[in-house]
Amino acid sequence: MTYDMEISISQSPRECSQFPSNTILLDHFTKIFLHLRRAVVLAHRGGHWTLLQNACRELWNYTQESQSIAKHSHSHMDAFPITKEFLRNTIWLPFYLASDMIIDMITELQATNSLKIVDPEGNFCIPSCLGGITDENGGSNLHPQSPLDDVNVVDLKWICNLVFKTIELLYQMKKWESLVHIAVQFNIFTHERYIEQVIPLLVYAQRQLLERKQQFSSPESHESHFIKYLSDNANKTLFRASLPHPTSDCDFAQYEINMLIPGIDLFSDRYRADVSTVVASLNFLMFELHCAKQNLTIKVLTDIGFFTEAFHELSLLNCGDRIPWKIPAGYRKTEQIKALQRFDSSKSLLTVTNLQVLEDIFNWSVSLTMLPLCNQQIMNKLTLAKMHFIICLSATINTIPEKVEKHIYSADNEPSGVTASNVKVTADKNSRQQEQRSTMVQLVDCKDELNMAMLKGILLTEAEESLNHLVQNIQDKYDGEISQCSVEDIEALIEAKLQLAAIFQQWHQAAFSVALAFTAIRLLQDADIFRMKPTDFQEKKNDFCAEDGQLPHSTIAQDHMNMHLWLRCRKMLVAALVTQIHSIGYMEENYVAERRSVIKEVIIEAETFGDIETQAEMMVQAAILDLQERCPMAGIKLLQDIISLLQEDTFIFSPASLTLVKSMLLLADVLALQTVGDAEYCSSAVEPLNLLILAHEITIKAIFLCGESIEQQIEDSTLTCLVLPAKNIYLPHINLLAQVKMRIGRTLAEKVACTPERVDPLQWLCALKHLESALELCRESAKKELDIEAELLFQIGKVECQVTKAGNNKSYLAVETLLEAIKLSQQHDQNFELIRRSYLEIALLYMHFVAHNENVSQTDKMVPSKSRALKSEGYKAQAWIAVRAARQLLIGIKSVKEKNEVQQKIPEFASMDLLASYRDFLSGIPLYLVILEH
Repeated sequence: MTYDMEISISQSPRECSQFPSNTILLDHFTKIFLHLRRAVVLAHRGGHWTLLQNACRELWNYTQESQSIAKHSHSHMDAFPITKEFLRNTIWLPFYLASDMIIDMITELQATNSLKIVDPEGNFCIPSCLGGITDENGGSNLHPQSPLDDVNVVDLKWICNLVFKTIELLYQMKKWESLVHIAVQFNIFTHERYIEQVIPLLVYAQRQLLERKQQFSSPESHESHFIKYLSDNANKTLFRASLPHPTSDCDFAQYEINMLIPGIDLFSDRYRADVSTVVASLNFLMFELHCAKQNLTIKVLTDIGFFTEAFHELSLLNCGDRIPWKIPAGYRKTEQIKALQRFDSSKSLLTVTNLQVLEDIFNWSVSLTMLPLCNQQIMNKLTLAKMHFIICLSATINTIPEKVEKHIYSADNEPSGVTASNVKVTADKNSRQQEQRSTMVQLVDCKDELNMAMLKGILLTEAEESLNHLVQNIQDKYDGEISQCSVEDIEALIEAKLQLAAIFQQWHQAAFSVALAFTAIRLLQDADIFRMKPTDFQEKKNDFCAEDGQLPHSTIAQDHMNMHLWLRCRKMLVAALVTQIHSIGYMEENYVAERRSVIKEVIIEAETFGDIETQAEMMVQAAILDLQERCPMAGIKLLQDIISLLQEDTFIFSPASLTLVKSMLLLADVLALQTVGDAEYCSSAVEPLNLLILAHEITIKAIFLCGESIEQQIEDSTLTCLVLPAKNIYLPHINLLAQVKMRIGRTLAEKVACTPERVDPLQWLCALKHLESALELCRESAKKELDIEAELLFQIGKVECQVTKAGNNKSYLAVETLLEAIKLSQQHDQNFELIRRSYLEIALLYMHFVAHNENVSQTDKMVPSKSRALKSEGYKAQAWIAVRAARQLLIGIKSVKEKNEVQQKIPEFASMDLLASYRDFLSGIPLYLVILEH
């Protein structure tokens, strides 16, 4: 237990005398959870597992009821003086102990075979009744996912929810040591099945502990007690792997290592752990599994927008830090590793610090530490990890990429004195050659010339070049017979093609992206490794072992070639096809129907194999198609199904929460547009505002779990917002929260406009606060969604017009806001409808000024009539100009539609969109290698 385990409650004498009943209630409330905590501890000590679960359930039920009451405690503090903060302070310790002891109970039940083991011990110190990461929702085999358990002995699903709740409470209370303890234990007994949900919080907690260590460490003590926590446990785990060894901490003080496995003389003959087999196994465990885990960590952190942490892990992997050694210290070459750079998630990509990070990723060469460990497969994985980071970072730049000449941002590479030839390593030379670049990227030197469009073009160009080089190397290795690749090379090829498809989506070349996704699918279908008979596979396996002894690596790669990878390929194909539908090119009559058919197939596949997130994502795409094809009822039904699906089984931090909120926003938009008849037909439809409030609550909670500070608003929870400036402007939740707040503000404004209270300026202020808050969030986010920003300026301008009219003043603030919306839209997406409506709002406001001026003139005889007339004429002239601009805009749109002349020069992405089909890239070229020549 940590030092911060006790709860204390103090109140001033005045409070006690003023509210004696409240004091008694608070004392009674605290004792409830004190006794529940004691019940949990006593049940655990006695090994009464059913009683322990019942006590934990009582704790859960009381907490749920208390939280429900505390949520509305601000409205009845005298009757129930329990605040959210007081509740969290009371329950975090009981939940911590409950989770710790429940996990210990699971371990005991597994040891006595009382629970069915789903995943054997493997690389963990205990087996798992929950399965491992291969049993995640995405599926890892060709059978539907079974339920976690039959609830006869334990309810594993509820236990997971209990632990998630505990981690959430510990995060809110900043109990970092306790959070790390529970998270590590949970990861062990679940075999890291829920790593995507737990790892970000675990990483954040560890960083907080390191900061605390640096803050409180003294010259005499350079290591905190907690780190000594992690090291001691690691040693104890090793010794406890075989009996008889100490189980109690105090026994370790006098423990002496004699032999790890008593009674067995290891390596005495080939039946006592053959030396070559042991060395090969250790080599596989140390390097393949280590790299796989680190690559997964990097991918998870990158996908959720934690670029600082992802780059840190990438740096450690590249320089060889934390990688097990197979060469004794006295025989290995040492080098001075420079201090690691840090990606700053609170700053733009164009800052010097972040440009230097991007330079390093492209220019990195393998350190001498890593050099003896590398073969081509490891180098491929490192390249794929780096390019995934670059592609995800490029996706945060929301603009059309600009092609930049290479000489502007790069220089010829001058090899350093220490190269692969200086180090006597006979491992695969291709991997060394692959890592050596002919040019060095130099972004910092040209930072004054860079803009976001240029930077996006550079990132995509360099990533494409690296991936094409990887694909070409694998193709050359097999003389163009790609279908005969080894399993690990097929895995690398498919991953490279998926990344290339993502790159060309960002280049707005949807047809080529479709072709790349299609070839990845065909490669997975047609590879010889999946067509072999058992005897052929055995012969291939024997040849492979004879050549380089790396069968375990192939086995792991083959395990990766599962339904999860298939669904990833299918998702990329759908994303590219949908991008084509949304584009400007000509579409055949059955084009949308074919795409709808593909989406339906993927939905069925994802449902069959239990991948709820993919199923929900594809259902969203299907709903959007229904809405575009004027089938709102079908779209509404799909969106309601998505919300029901994700609300049942979604941890708030999961990427599925983004899909859930997007579905709620889309459903709210559609419901707001439905007629009375449609609303009656859709009987289960809820009030759009209630959907938006729920979406706001989910998004705020997700942002809080990402480590951001939240400014709580007690009176109106929908005004709760992220504290700016944000620590991580790359979180996708920031733009999502802006969209939620924009819709809430717009809905509130529409409600005020339909009531008699619209003449009161104060009635509009709540809607205005939401819209202004959304605008601040939109401008804070790294991903600049200028179309949303223009829409927000338009909505704010409309509300400011209403405030001006209701207050009978002549403020020009609304005009300035609307003109800013017009200017932004003209520069970005040229939304003619928004521009036209903005001009008309300006015209209406000036006409209001005319009417107001004449009314004032009738009551105020002191104002000269000539001055009044001039003012009114000026307002009328400006109103006429605004109306004329709106009308001219309509004429301009009509002329553009009727114009038949072909432009002499249009952007490449537009010509690709208008004229290209993915079939153009499949005919006459090898199916497995598609490289676009620029």
